[in-house]
Parts: sequence; C-alpha cells; structure tokens
Amino acid sequence: MSRRSALIALFLVVSALTEPATALVLAAMTLAPIAIAQTARRYTNMQEPADA
Repeated sequence: MSRRSALIALFLVVSALTEPATALVLAAMTLAPIAIAQTARRYTNMQEPADA
C-alpha cells in the first residue's frame, strides 16, 4: 500500500469514528473514481474476437 493510500485509509477510519455520514460520502468520493478507472481499464483490455 502506498503512503498516500495509507493516509487516505487512516483519514476514512478517523472520519468514520467521528462522523459516519461524512465518512460514507468521503468513501464514495474516494472509491468511485477507482472503480470507474478499473472498469474502463477492463473494457480497454478486452479484445474483440478474431474473424474466422
């Protein structure tokens, strides 16, 4: 885990303990772009079947 990822995770944990609703929003803002990027990468890496 990179240093930035560790800091983000720590921030989300502290936020969850202090203000759960805010932590939920922050988690969504953090995780949604990651999920979108992974999905885009998956579609980009898909190859069309070769014509027979």
